[in-house]
Amino acid sequence: MNLSFAKFVAFLFPTLFLVSAIAAKPYWNEDLPAVKKVPGLDADQMDQLFTNLAEVTSPTVVNIFSTSKVQSGGRQMRGMDPDDFFNFFFGNPFDMPFGQPIERESKALGSGFVLNSDGYVITNSHVVRPVGRNADDVRIKFIGEKRGEGLAAKIVGVDPSTDVALLKLKSHTGKSLKVASLGNSDDLKVGNWVIAIGNPYGHAHSVTQGIVSALGRNIPEINAEFIQTSASINPGNSGGPLINLKGQVVGINTAIDPRAQGIGFAIPINTAKNVIRQLIEKGEVSRGWLGVAIADLTPDVAKQLQVDAPEGALIQHVEKGQPADKAGIRVYDVVTEVNGKQIASASELITYVSQVPIGQKAKLHIFRDGKPLDIFVTVEQRPADNKIGRRGDDNGDDEQPTRQGPGADLAGKTGMVLVELTDQFRRKGNLPSGTKGVLVQHVLPYSLAYQAQIRPGDVISEINRKAVSSVKMAEKEIDTSLKKEKKLLLRVVRNQESRIVLLDLSER
Repeated sequence: MNLSFAKFVAFLFPTLFLVSAIAAKPYWNEDLPAVKKVPGLDADQMDQLFTNLAEVTSPTVVNIFSTSKVQSGGRQMRGMDPDDFFNFFFGNPFDMPFGQPIERESKALGSGFVLNSDGYVITNSHVVRPVGRNADDVRIKFIGEKRGEGLAAKIVGVDPSTDVALLKLKSHTGKSLKVASLGNSDDLKVGNWVIAIGNPYGHAHSVTQGIVSALGRNIPEINAEFIQTSASINPGNSGGPLINLKGQVVGINTAIDPRAQGIGFAIPINTAKNVIRQLIEKGEVSRGWLGVAIADLTPDVAKQLQVDAPEGALIQHVEKGQPADKAGIRVYDVVTEVNGKQIASASELITYVSQVPIGQKAKLHIFRDGKPLDIFVTVEQRPADNKIGRRGDDNGDDEQPTRQGPGADLAGKTGMVLVELTDQFRRKGNLPSGTKGVLVQHVLPYSLAYQAQIRPGDVISEINRKAVSSVKMAEKEIDTSLKKEKKLLLRVVRNQESRIVLLDLSER
């Protein structure tokens, strides 16, 4: 699956600091519930195990109903395109796509679980923000409550980045709350048995079982690496717990792959723990950042950069004046560790750094020009909008290049037509006046360049780590590569942000 962002959001660093903080003020219960251990399981004993597991943990699970008032004459605002790859379980499936502009109520349903005796409840952000803002009314029902409107709850805080929300019951006088036990999702292994409890399609407190199918899955727009599970989850399960055989919550059920059955995704509970702590203490979440654009290190790129590491995060762009720039991190650096923890992907780097307390230093182990190096970076708070180098208004001159000339000859070699980068194109692309490189004027469909996601309007500033400022220079570097290893390492600039692309010309 694709990348977008993180493998553990365990918020473990510095380890000693956070462990001591948790010990000092426990916001949740980690004692094992009274699930009976059954040695030497046979069929009847396995039955007994799951029955007991459901009996003990179901009272900690709640059904959540949110209502939002919206002005709409058309399809309900969803917060995500309904054709998106992942369906985030919210909204009313019976709302009409068209209608007169009126105020109406948008209802959503989901699940959650009780965090502690103070009445805190955990769920997904999208359950209580179905129209892009906090719901106007949130109600919670416990197991066995079939009638009535449920208990009112307030939204303490939400973190759309991880899709975690914290609620608090406004009043639960006379109700003895059964509290969930939080486990350690870092201990999960593929093949572990799990159960999911929730409110699918309004069928309250439904229990399904399955296994951990995979770990480290990515979903666009969510800053976490997900647990994939075969435990059946459906619309309405969002925010409910994924529970191990010890009776501990190890994940928050969040999404499904709508193309198949038995493919569901849960946020690791370790991802949620630091989010929960911050939402309780200050109602919002702060994250550290470096100010870089990154990508997964591939074997071919590692070979080109002479990096002696199987995995890591490739630095593609460094934002001027941001923490990475201040610390001396450069494009083409490869990060393989953060504070001694190995980095397996770009999303892991984002996740690990996001956990470092603001203002503290993170030790990055990197490879530069094939040599290992340690760099200390003082982590700063991630801006609310951390998109690097957004393209400005398209108000430049309408100069139209032609597909003729020297750059057109490269189409058969690379799949792209290159032209000189002029001042008109710099203005049109909102590029700094001193930007050097050649402009991609056309990309042949399904060519090497196309498959590498190079698009018209991109600027190639370097080829095989050598700066190019003209089509002639670019042709020379490409021809040299064709005679040698037949690999092109391109630095491609788009929206003032660079990325590294490898073209294998031997595959032409």
